[in-house]
Amino acid sequence: MRLCRFGDDRLGVVIGDRIHDVTDVQTDVRARASYAAKGDAVIAALPEIRDRLMAAAHQVPGVDVASVALLSPIARVP
Repeated sequence: MRLCRFGDDRLGVVIGDRIHDVTDVQTDVRARASYAAKGDAVIAALPEIRDRLMAAAHQVPGVDVASVALLSPIARVP
């Protein structure tokens, strides 16, 4: 699985040359994470949410990777 961040802190799953927006999953994970937690909450939860991310990616149309501005892959560092 390839993840990316793009646009206004959107989370995407990259499939081929398309990005599928799975920001709703990211929003849910961040809402459940402790504010004092170190590191990126999505990356920390990845083993538990991997299947959920892929399912969400297949529910939305993708956009061309070249059409978006990519951001740092890690949202928050310790």
